[in-house]
Amino acid sequence: MAVNADAVRRIGEGARRLIEQGDLEDAAAYLQAAARIAWLNQPGGFALPELDTLAGQIADLAVPPWPATSQSARGGRPRVLHVITEVYESGGHTRLAGRWIARDRKRDHTVVLTRQYGVHPAFKAELARSNTKLLSVGDKSTPILERARALRATAATFDFVVAHIHPDDAGAVIALQPGAGRPPTLFMNHADVAPWMGADAFDVLVGFRHSARIIEELRGIAHERCVRVPLACDPPATAPPSRADARARLGIADDTEIVLTVGHYGKFAPLTEHSLADAVLPLLEARPATTVIAVGPTPDQPPWNKAIPRADGRLIAASVQPELADYYAAADVLLESYPIGGGTVVMEAALAGLPVVSYRPAPLARELFWQEPIGDPDPRLHAGDPTELAAHIGLLLDDPAERTRRADALRDLTLDLHAGSGWTEQLEAAYVRATELAGGPSPAAPAIPALGEDDDLFPMLWRYNHRSGGSSPPQVVNASARALELAAASPAIRARFPDLQVDASSPLPEPFAGAIAAPALDETAIAEQLEAMRELRSIAVVAQVALGLPRDDLERAIALVEPILAEQDARAGWELDVDVVPYDGAGPAVSIEWLAIATEDDERAWWRDAPVHRLTRTPAHV
Repeated sequence: MAVNADAVRRIGEGARRLIEQGDLEDAAAYLQAAARIAWLNQPGGFALPELDTLAGQIADLAVPPWPATSQSARGGRPRVLHVITEVYESGGHTRLAGRWIARDRKRDHTVVLTRQYGVHPAFKAELARSNTKLLSVGDKSTPILERARALRATAATFDFVVAHIHPDDAGAVIALQPGAGRPPTLFMNHADVAPWMGADAFDVLVGFRHSARIIEELRGIAHERCVRVPLACDPPATAPPSRADARARLGIADDTEIVLTVGHYGKFAPLTEHSLADAVLPLLEARPATTVIAVGPTPDQPPWNKAIPRADGRLIAASVQPELADYYAAADVLLESYPIGGGTVVMEAALAGLPVVSYRPAPLARELFWQEPIGDPDPRLHAGDPTELAAHIGLLLDDPAERTRRADALRDLTLDLHAGSGWTEQLEAAYVRATELAGGPSPAAPAIPALGEDDDLFPMLWRYNHRSGGSSPPQVVNASARALELAAASPAIRARFPDLQVDASSPLPEPFAGAIAAPALDETAIAEQLEAMRELRSIAVVAQVALGLPRDDLERAIALVEPILAEQDARAGWELDVDVVPYDGAGPAVSIEWLAIATEDDERAWWRDAPVHRLTRTPAHV
């Protein structure tokens, strides 16, 4: 995480340098690259205040101010613009946005996509059913600032803006920076356990978890700006299958007690020493008639692969299933996934008439990763260890009346809170709060504490980040950050690696064939240019390096170079392999596939048409 944090800092510093140079489009790309590194590679926290500051600076310099009369003055129904980075055929934030639009019938809705190449027909059909317009301000090939300007101009014509953006959507964050004419703006915190920039790009933060520690303490969002809206769901459109028919299709005997758990396999990957697969083994040992079915994981995936052989065939990893109705109908109890909570699955199970048991051995995991119902008391049973888990499930299996009572209570709460008036009331409260805060000074944010490495939050977050996909090895993150840091001071390097600015967590693309320098024959110039070549070589920006030395003074030149190179090799701990290229005249001939290295005060232009990386007397690589 220290490597990741340093990479974010260094890329952010590159963005600051580019702002000072007036290269605002490249600065926006650097901002996006830094945010993407932080999103996919946990840097040891959630807030990115330096990036937020840079976003505001870029917006002030590159985007026209909000119009003074930006909010719609006409009568009629309020108009809401939903800003979404990308939508997918399946995926949590896509479903969240779709359900918000479908359920909010008091307002007219429009969706604008900020960097999408194509939209899946299913999402278009869903928008059409709710009479929702679909706009775009460009795709990934459109310059970031062009998208930002178009988005601000579009947003200014709406009564409300709702951002469902990715954590690295620099264009949206720049566009939605505050101003006197910005419409009331809400931010859907769908990536609540990941770092994201944009703390100034909204009036109200809409969340769906009990994660006040992350939102307020560790992200620094004022309590007054935080509103909780539960996940939305819809009652089943058709009657559920009968228990007998569902069990017959699944091959389950009538007298088998079924405990069902459902989730993507990543929801079960342990973040602590506890594993749900291990936790159900005492239950199975105590109850020979009970079987646990896990829909989502496969038998070869940990932790299931080690627990299944110990369960005598009564722990089944059923992999991903296209339909869950038969599983809900056939089950007796739903066991919520751990360590990542069930969310939508819990609601679906409740509407199917199942009681729910949650395994919660680690309080911190509960705080971070569960979507809690707002209702009190909670109709679910919560277990803190495997013994309590077996006791709770056993109670529900042995007492049909208690099972029905808890299932009915959870179903009623779900219908009200997630599918009915409870959800609507919370959403209305969010709109009201955004209207109250819009245009005024932002409430004072709490100070973000400096957390030590021994904080138990960090190892859990790192494991979550690592297993959720997209993270890169530290050496890749470090090399990418160093390359971008150099590129901020070198238009030639920046032009060679434009894709790196889009995704700084990816391995470096094809390097220059080589780098060559032709320094003046003094120790300072030779040392600077050898260090620059070492830096470029170490992070694979160039494939090889060469030093041009004057043929008529070659012996003295080599005598100067050798001790400097030896000293640098010893300090670095590795030898830089440098080819010597004798030259006549002003300098060596250079291929356009090679990068020339020269100080800013070198006026010889010996590199001719080749790209050149110029060093200041205090070079960026030092």
